Amino acid sequence: MIRHVVMFQYKEEAEGSKKENNLIKSKELLESLVNKVKEIKCLHVGLNDKEADNSNFDLVLTVDVESMADLEAYQINPDHKEVGKFIKKVAKARACVDYKM
Repeated sequence: MIRHVVMFQYKEEAEGSKKENNLIKSKELLESLVNKVKEIKCLHVGLNDKEADNSNFDLVLTVDVESMADLEAYQINPDHKEVGKFIKKVAKARACVDYKM
């Protein structure tokens, strides 16, 4: 099993919306991938708590897949790429780790 963990920091405003709205939209878009990408075994999206340090990243995505080949299939999936297009417009920083569980 491979765990794909991605964290994003968001711009205060982008695509005509404030950060909070873009975070909610991103969460909804990412969660919709569960029904569209067969390789996903588990997906979770978390938003930084309002009471947490605001220097933290804003959103974390955790995706579990069976293998590195499945991770690649997930990453090149057209539905995933569409979500990625939106996130690239509203995020200012990204960090990622992929590891075997």
